[in-house]
Amino acid sequence: MALVTTTALLALATTPLLTLSAAANPSHGASNHGTKNPDYWKRDSNRWHSSRWNPNEQHNHWNRPVDYRRQHPGWARHDWQRHRPWKHGWYGRGWYGGAPSWGWWGPRTTAWGITGLATAATINAAVSSAIDAKQTTIVVPNSTYQLDYGSLKAPNDHVVTFVVDRDGRSYSMDADCADGELNGYAPTIAAEAQLLNAACQVAFGSP
Repeated sequence: MALVTTTALLALATTPLLTLSAAANPSHGASNHGTKNPDYWKRDSNRWHSSRWNPNEQHNHWNRPVDYRRQHPGWARHDWQRHRPWKHGWYGRGWYGGAPSWGWWGPRTTAWGITGLATAATINAAVSSAIDAKQTTIVVPNSTYQLDYGSLKAPNDHVVTFVVDRDGRSYSMDADCADGELNGYAPTIAAEAQLLNAACQVAFGSP
């Protein structure tokens, strides 16, 4: 009887410890990391360090085709930057010499042969002109993409989801403006970097 009692007590004492361990383990339960690609959280946080970056790394960002009905959001009017229903004003702040702080920026843009992205003024003017003309898209600078600004949603203060048109088809994407990633990965070509920059500027950029 004493053996049974001791075993039972050990089992009762161990159960709360197992429960606490599972709760503390981020792999258990629901994730609160927004819209990032699930594979993102399995990767090394130092993956963009220059000594480890692979210039041949590629990822297909165009794997989410979607049927999307165009719409004019309520904030798309005069002085639209001040009417966005989410936090804004911090995007690009702290960039040294106007260059993004994204870890992949230096080595990847050297390979692409570019030195910068479209300015905030250029993108803001494109949105304002589109609103005045009652158009729902803007042409992403230095690309053939059309960003549907009416599709933008901001689930938190650094991620934006949106729809973009390419070659007559629409695609759903998300961008992490703090990490500089599309669908959880760095852009693979310069035009995708311009798309990332444009979406983040429309969502979070200063007026």
